[in-house]
Amino acid sequence: MTDEHKTVEVAGLGTVEIFIEIFPEEDSPVDYFENPADSRYVIDGIERGNEWAWCWVKVKAIALNVPDVEGFDTLGACSYKDEKDFIACDYYQDMEASAIANLTTELSRLKAQLSTVEI
Repeated sequence: MTDEHKTVEVAGLGTVEIFIEIFPEEDSPVDYFENPADSRYVIDGIERGNEWAWCWVKVKAIALNVPDVEGFDTLGACSYKDEKDFIACDYYQDMEASAIANLTTELSRLKAQLSTVEI
């Protein structure tokens, strides 16, 4: 997980923290690019130690008032210069919205389950 995160206010959830986690992509970049030069560019980035050169990304949303529950969205076969490059891409905003929607769904599911419990 990167150290960077941001907080957003979400109606019904309150303050939600958004985190980005990256993991090494297991698939070969050669399988994703038609142009060998593109594959070579990615492989060179990997060899230089750029973890963003070929990875899969998880955008995670956590409500501060329920920190043990998370919503998330993932995307594989990613190649970026760095985290800022990823955040600027078209996918990031959609992934953030999906992570928040997933968090809302998960919290609603848990709330429904808890409503059947008598204490």
